Parts: sequence; structure tokens; C-alpha cells
Amino acid sequence: MNAITAPVIRQALIAQMAAIKQASVVVVDIPLLYEQGYAELFDGVAVVAVSHATQLARLMARNQLTAEAAELRIASQLPLAEKRAQADYILENEGSLATLQAQIDSLLTKITD
Repeated sequence: MNAITAPVIRQALIAQMAAIKQASVVVVDIPLLYEQGYAELFDGVAVVAVSHATQLARLMARNQLTAEAAELRIASQLPLAEKRAQADYILENEGSLATLQAQIDSLLTKITD
């Protein structure tokens, strides 16, 4: 399925980015950013990071998965440690939504000034 959809998705993303090139900041949420090779399309990448335990618990709750199914899904992705290493910015998401929002606001201020 990826072999069929990936080229179409990439071209649509590139076209949309070109259409809004005048924007000072464009935020795109791409869960498999590194796995699909999209990072190269952007000037910077922010990774929202959590501990493995938090990632597992949230995935299980959000998707009603067993621990085993959630672990398999996590294992199918690039490890978070590798995403952290490749990221330009890291937002820690262990705390409250307000704490994460404050980090986002700070990052937006940093990259737009």
C-alpha cells in the first residue's frame, strides 16, 4: 500500500507547500516523517517526545489496543531515540497540555524572530 500511496502523498505535500510558500511558518503533522523520508522537505523538524511508558499507555488508551499490539505498532516505527537525534527541536510531552503549549509558543517565537 505504501508503494502505491507514498509517491502520490509526497507530490501532494510538495504542491501544498509550494502553494503556501509565503507563510512564515508551516506546521505539518506527519507521524512517519523520518520513515517516509519527508524530513528533507522541511527547514526544521520538531519531535514531540515522551517516555516509552507514556507512549505505550497513550497508544493503548487512544486506539483501545492491548499492550502487545501497541508494542508491535511502536516497534514498527523508527525508535523515538533516533527521532530525537535527528530533530532540530524537541518538545517534551510528559506534562500537561498547558506545558506542551508553552513549549510550542516558545518554539514559534524562536523560529519567527
